[in-house]
Amino acid sequence: MDYYFTEHALTPVPAINATFRDIARVAVGGTSLEIRLSNTWSLGPTTFNAVTVGVQQSGAAVVASSIVPVTFAGQPSVTIPAGARVMSDPIALTVHAGETLAISLSVAGSAVVSIHNCCFGHIDSYGTRNGAGNLTSDPSATPFVYGDFNMRWLSAIAVSGSAAQGTVVAFGDSITEGFNNAGLSWPTLLQRR
Repeated sequence: MDYYFTEHALTPVPAINATFRDIARVAVGGTSLEIRLSNTWSLGPTTFNAVTVGVQQSGAAVVASSIVPVTFAGQPSVTIPAGARVMSDPIALTVHAGETLAISLSVAGSAVVSIHNCCFGHIDSYGTRNGAGNLTSDPSATPFVYGDFNMRWLSAIAVSGSAAQGTVVAFGDSITEGFNNAGLSWPTLLQRR
């Protein structure tokens, strides 16, 4: 299992019928993964009418052939109560150690974006304008007009399968995190050895 993120919240932002694309690098490879979404810091429930995962091409763009729908208890949509977390069903997707994934989440109706400052400027995340609707299966970067360095609802990725092996865990500050999203932090370099 590769639980990658820690959580603490920043100022919430409203989202209305919009799609968000969070980018996350996995430390280990495997043939299956699960994602954990967190609504821990929100004051109300959040509903996603669709969630997908795929391999990042560059920026907000995703390799089209890699996009896979994510389900929760067999359903494509999920409502997460305020203060709660939810794990997805297992997702059949082969990932490689160090690969960067794009997790796309379509907000149904309105919600308060629960921003997790997990990586403080080291992973890019993207969003569409409010009202853009469900663009989780769109591999293009074009509709994702906003970009920043914070996680929203994504709080963990668990990788399993025959290729999954151990990982490196390091506690620290910005020195441990590395610089921007280059994947050159000392824990990442140690993991590659």
